[in-house]
Formats: sequence, C-alpha cells, structure tokens
Amino acid sequence: MSPPAVLVVGGSGYIAQFLVHHFAQSGCQVGLCYHSTLPPSLPKNVTAFKVDLVSGAGLAEALTALTAGGRPLTAVINCAAISQPAACERDPAAAEAINVPTKLLDALEQWWAARQVAAAAARGGGGEQQPAAQGAQQQQQTGQQQQAEQQQQQQQQQQQQQQQQHGKKLGLAKLLSRISAGAAGLVHHHQANGSSSGADANGGGRSSGTGGMRGFSSGGPRDRNGATGGSRGLGSGRYGTSGPRLGGGADGGGGGSLGGGTGGEQPPLLIQFSTDQVYDGSKQRWREDDECRPVNAYGRSKLKAEQAVAARWPNHAILRSSIIYGPDPPLAPVGRTLFLQFIDSVLQDQRPTPFYVDEFRSPVRVRDIVRVVQTLIFRQGELKHRLFNMGGPDRLSRADMALAVAEAHGHSPACIQSVPAASVGRRGAGGVAVVSPADISMDSSRLEQELHLPLTPFKTALEHIFKAHDHHDHQ
Repeated sequence: MSPPAVLVVGGSGYIAQFLVHHFAQSGCQVGLCYHSTLPPSLPKNVTAFKVDLVSGAGLAEALTALTAGGRPLTAVINCAAISQPAACERDPAAAEAINVPTKLLDALEQWWAARQVAAAAARGGGGEQQPAAQGAQQQQQTGQQQQAEQQQQQQQQQQQQQQQQHGKKLGLAKLLSRISAGAAGLVHHHQANGSSSGADANGGGRSSGTGGMRGFSSGGPRDRNGATGGSRGLGSGRYGTSGPRLGGGADGGGGGSLGGGTGGEQPPLLIQFSTDQVYDGSKQRWREDDECRPVNAYGRSKLKAEQAVAARWPNHAILRSSIIYGPDPPLAPVGRTLFLQFIDSVLQDQRPTPFYVDEFRSPVRVRDIVRVVQTLIFRQGELKHRLFNMGGPDRLSRADMALAVAEAHGHSPACIQSVPAASVGRRGAGGVAVVSPADISMDSSRLEQELHLPLTPFKTALEHIFKAHDHHDHQ
C-alpha cells in the first residue's frame, strides 16, 4: 500500500516547516504548497507545488499529483495567511482573498467529486456484469417457453415474436432497474461513510491519515500565500513529539489507521488555522462558544475563514492559535524575526525595548502544535468538536514573557521597559492605525481534554528550549 499523503498549504512558513519535516520523517508523502518562497533543500518524500490562493492556480494539479495511483490523501493543512494586522488593515480585500480559503475549498470539492466518480465507476463496472447476464438468461427462457406453447400456427408464431420482443423490453427494464438500484446503493454507501456531503458540521465524515498545520500569531509579514519568519540562533534540526508516528516504518503505526477503511476512501481532514484575534479582548480566558467580535481586519478575515470551512467541508478542525514560539525552523529561515528570537536578541544585546504590560495572550509552543495536529488526524473520527482554542496554559503580557526569557536564558532584565500599550503609537507601514485587542488569553481546556494532550507552561518550555534537557523541541 502506498504511504499516505499530507498536503501543507503555505508550507514555507514557520509552523508549516515543522509539520512538513515531522510528517516526512514519519514516512508520509508530503505536498508543500508555496507561492514565492521555497526552502532550498527538502526531504526526498516532499514534493513542492507552486500555487496561487487568489486565483486557485496550481491547487488542482497539486491534489491530483499527490494522489496519483490511488494514494490516499489523509489531511490538508492550511497554513497560509496574511497575518500582519497592519497589512490586513491597509488592504482588507487582498487579505481576505488569501485568508479565506475559497479557492482551496473549491479545489478540494472538485477533486473529491472526481475521486468519488472514479471510485463509483470502478465499483459499478464490476457489478453490472452479473445483472446483465441474468437479464439475458431470463429473456432466453421466456422466448423458449413462448415458442413451445405456440408452434403450429402462423398467428401464434407472430404472437411469439411479439412476446419475445416484449420480453426483451422487460428484461432491459429489469437490467436498468438493477443498475439504478446499484448506483443508488453506492451513493448511499459513500454518504454513510463520510463523503463531503454526507456529514454535519460537527461530526463530519472520517478520514484516514496524517497531516500538519500552521498557526497565526503576532508578527510580521509573510509571503503572498504563507509564511512567517525566523531569526537568530536558537538552533534548528529535529524536534521532539510524543504520540504515535504516522505513515509506517520501524517506529510507525503502519497503514492500519491510514488511507481509508474497508468501506472506501474517506475525505481528508482539513485543518484550518485561525487566530485568537477573533475575540474582541474585553475579558480574559476566552472559550470557543464565546461570541466573536474581532476588532481588526485580520481577525475579521480569519473569522470568515472559519465560517467558510465549517460550511463547506464537514471533516475539518479549526485551531485558534495564540503567539507561537519555539526554535528556528528546520528547513530554511523565514522572512521576519520570530517573537521568542526577538526577545532573546534584545536581551542578549541589552537594547532598551518597550514591552506591553496590559495586553495578554496565551503563547503556545511549536512542539505542542505538532502533537495536536498529529493527534487530530489519528482521532478525527472520534472528535466531539471541530473548533478548538489552541493557547498555552498561561495568561501573559509581553512584559511577562520578556522577563521569563531573561530568567530562563540568564540575561539581565535591565533593558526591559514595561509600558502600557497606549503609550506606544501602533501604526504599520504607510501610517495605517492598527487596533489590537487588550486581553485575548484563552481557555484551551476543550483541546486538552478531548485530545488528552496537556499544553506546556511557558517557563517549562523555555527551560527545554534554552537548556540541555531531555525533552527538546528538536530531536
């Protein structure tokens, strides 16, 4: 059996690189969709596809090529976004064209419909021969009986011929009836086993498989269809995850839970990254069922993305991510300084830098995200919910985070300037004002309880990242 496939959209970005690397190591065939920036060196079982999420160009070709020869596609992970709030405010329509995955959903629906038609034709082609043979046999028996009953008279012979013709029509009608019934049964089978049209938004069809994803957090620009950046030296290479491996191999689970069950191939799990900025910041510890009233264009575009995915692809999981932190990406640098690396470089150089004391987030470790994605894919048929907050257990201001990094890495905190957000004019390129929610700390207990995955406290994660410890983000 072919190893399962995973498609990562926006695959040159920060979290996407960790996921591409992880699932490639797990033995999966990985498709990496990019628009303008491609890592210079990729694992041998990773295939790159140039796509445009605004026009949809390249998406159909990527899906077709990745699943050639009947290879099962187990997950599609949408990591692409314009996530810089100022860029979204400057051109909301352009941001929405990429952040709302309309063209990706179009391509998925068309690919899956074609896949189902091909499967139905393959199954129906073998199933029509038996009813056809039975119909011909019935016609022959009817003709023989009529001929035996009306032998001597010309009138009876003419009647016999008419009856034979009538018998043929009846036989054909029976045959068509059986073919129609068989096709209806096949459609029912696909719907009962999880086709994209046969499941509700909270308990959609199962898939088989493996996958990856990408979060959106604070920070700078990405390329047109994807990627946040990386910076200076927290190391790169391998990163640890716990839980089962995907795709087989000596330490893998083989193909038993991947690639579709005996009832036929199931639609892939679509993992869509969203953001904590769908919340308006008016309280702390937001939960998934709280009303969303985003205060900026970025949050509004991501909320529309959630709604589009939930409406059009039942087998989905939406992850509202906070600030993502971890070591340098494993495949290539990205186009901006990452949050943790920025703090560490400021402290190392002792550059006086303001950090807000009155804006709160729930930073989440990259290693935890990989584990979340892996577990979602393995357990997608058991999910009670399809929408999850994905933030770490701590409610921290940026000043809190900077002080924690100073302590963990042995830097002096003297250069940390703790200031209220209102004291710093927040404008992007071109002088565009950006509204930022004050408190979008999240309660992620739904994710922890449903997936049985505790998320790592910020200080504990920093010890793992900065010090020689048994549990590294790189393995």
